[in-house]
Amino acid sequence: MTLTAHLPALRVRLERAFDVPDAPRKLLNVRRIVAATLLIKGLIDLPQIQALYGNHGLLPWVINDLQLDAWLPRLGGLAVRLAPLGVTPEALVNVTYGAYLLALLALLLNWAPRLNGPVAMLTHLALVNSSAFNAYGVDLYAKVALFHTALSAFTRADGPSLGAAVVWRAAQAQLAWTYFSAGWHKAQGEQWWTGEAIWRALQTPQLQMLDTTWLAQVPWLATLVAWGTLALELGYVLFIWPRATRPVWLAGTLAMHVGIAALLGLPVFAFVMMTLNVALFGQGIGRRRTSAPAG
Repeated sequence: MTLTAHLPALRVRLERAFDVPDAPRKLLNVRRIVAATLLIKGLIDLPQIQALYGNHGLLPWVINDLQLDAWLPRLGGLAVRLAPLGVTPEALVNVTYGAYLLALLALLLNWAPRLNGPVAMLTHLALVNSSAFNAYGVDLYAKVALFHTALSAFTRADGPSLGAAVVWRAAQAQLAWTYFSAGWHKAQGEQWWTGEAIWRALQTPQLQMLDTTWLAQVPWLATLVAWGTLALELGYVLFIWPRATRPVWLAGTLAMHVGIAALLGLPVFAFVMMTLNVALFGQGIGRRRTSAPAG
């Protein structure tokens, strides 16, 4: 059978995939959830912004900038240009961080999203790029979430919208691929098949929250947890889409992040990932099945 014979069926599948009549409403919810989540994180970090992002913080800008490509937005390069105007590095950090928080608040209130979406994304990029030493997983996911948030502001705000549907599916696909790639990377190492990776993580002094040395007496449990993690992450890209399996996979993923928060001392990371999962795959789970495809 030739490729052209499959085109009609492929077209129907594509039309169904991007048939999301309530995509604008879902994207609005995502913008608000992302904004609220990052606003909470931003307020938590507020007392130590000079230590995190400042020129005299944990990593001076001159050293930090050596790790970055010249075109990436960062505070160090901007500070050089603003110095003749009397703008100090400390003031630049404060203003940038303030603009970031105000943009998030505006997105939460759905005020001027086409302005504040890009502002939140660019100020976040500048801050994170100015503190590469302190950036970790939550900052990466925040960058991706803010990109989709900024992009969604330029789609139709009500009624059926192909643009909103494309952004919605792209954001979902990005999260699904992220889990799969994380699981695939883990699966390449022997430690995730033997359970040693779980043991090592729980015994790391910087991460250890509870005494889990008893796990040495039941090594099969660490192996089971490791296998469960691999199954969740590798299977996410397949089982998060169908209505029948989505609630199970979403619940399992949320439970995994609760465990990460409780046992590894990474509550902010877990909170961000849980809210992204709920925002992108939790909306409409309890609704009755209709003729429309799964959201």
